[in-house]
Amino acid sequence: MKSKINLLYKDKDREDRVEKVIDLKTQVEQITFNHTFAVLKGKLNVIFYDMTTLYFESSDEDDLRKTGFSKDGKHQCPQIFLGLLVASGGYPISYGIYEGNIFEGNTFIPALQNIEKKYNLGKPIVIADSGLLSQKNIALLEKSGYKYILGARCKNEKATLKQQILALKLKSGENAVIILLFFVR
Repeated sequence: MKSKINLLYKDKDREDRVEKVIDLKTQVEQITFNHTFAVLKGKLNVIFYDMTTLYFESSDEDDLRKTGFSKDGKHQCPQIFLGLLVASGGYPISYGIYEGNIFEGNTFIPALQNIEKKYNLGKPIVIADSGLLSQKNIALLEKSGYKYILGARCKNEKATLKQQILALKLKSGENAVIILLFFVR
């Protein structure tokens, strides 16, 4: 009987701690957003999103720390993902902490939707790297009305596409569209 009461107490204590952390995260993000908004004079028309991993020198996993693909080559160590949204100049807007075994591309759209709803940002231009690039994310960006720049791994592209990119002679402020055709068998 005593162990069941102790377990219930620990669960309730954990819930209280989690609730306090969530409240603190909300406060930190609001202060950060307000500062960024003020520094940029309300011009949050471009945002950048990136992910990184933080690994733990331990073999123990829990609800958050999970083994998964490690950019650091620490595949045996549990890790977490940290997603960061920043504005021009690197000013932070928001962050998210995710399980270490999640595909980072699955965090991209929810992070954008979260700040759009929370801060009523409208549709800034979104810039992200190739780790977040997927057909699903591109379709969701377009469906949601975002303009975007997504990095791609050129080394994986065909020589003709590389030549098209290198042949572009764009000046500042100019842009170009290269249409790729995908054939499905």
